[in-house]
Amino acid sequence: MIKPEDDTLYRTMASASHHTRSQRGNVLFLILLGVALFAALNYAVTSSMRGEGKSGSSESYELAVTQILQWATTLQHTVARDLPPAEWPRDYDSLDHEGEN
Repeated sequence: MIKPEDDTLYRTMASASHHTRSQRGNVLFLILLGVALFAALNYAVTSSMRGEGKSGSSESYELAVTQILQWATTLQHTVARDLPPAEWPRDYDSLDHEGEN
């Protein structure tokens, strides 16, 4: 004979089992959604790369120059942060070129 406590335990276990199956379905859906979004992103990037040949040369040069300037600014900020102002070089000739000075 099943006692009331056992019946409650059985219902709780059945509910937990149903909840676990529901979560597995949600995880599968999220994985499929992620794959679909990745495929859409890949298609969009590939399509934009193909269309770049028409007017992309000037844009790609501009992008390269912008990236170089950003790198130079980052380098300047790094040097300024690491060196005290008294040690900042006044001009390029005052830098130590591999121990020549």
